[in-house]
Amino acid sequence: MLNDPHSGIAALDPNRTVLNLATKESEENRKATLELLTAGRGLDGYIYGKKSLHLERYFDKRLMKIINKINPSTYEELLLTKGMGAKAVRALALTASVIYGAEPSYKDPAVFSFAHGGKDGIPYPVDRALYESTIKYLQEVIEGIEADLEDKKKMLKKLSSNSWLRGAITDLKL
Repeated sequence: MLNDPHSGIAALDPNRTVLNLATKESEENRKATLELLTAGRGLDGYIYGKKSLHLERYFDKRLMKIINKINPSTYEELLLTKGMGAKAVRALALTASVIYGAEPSYKDPAVFSFAHGGKDGIPYPVDRALYESTIKYLQEVIEGIEADLEDKKKMLKKLSSNSWLRGAITDLKL
């Protein structure tokens, strides 16, 4: 499942630029990558006046043979292809971006993942008081905005969608 599937995220280095191909903003890049690998095999005619793109010249030949044999119809299938690793995914995303102009997203889904610390103490222990006051603040903001009751309920449900938050949201004033 793509287009913002993130339910729990951890980042090794929160200061690093992240290629995020799982977000809605990267949907066109994912489609372009599949086009590049499947229906777009005649792109050389468009680019070089030749018969096919011959990606196997530039990418891992074994991987390209597997991809050609499988002929993935979804991006998920492509990602599950034996031998498809982060390096190949990045290279194909770049190639699709250059050829099709389909820019991938560089928005980091983990940018706030350590806003209150980590339960394992990394990068620092969870500040429970700050954590609870943030939740309370967000709850009060939702309760105070001008929106219909159903929209507010949806927002509060989203706020409490994680089991670790359910206990923190109390006394809903709706």
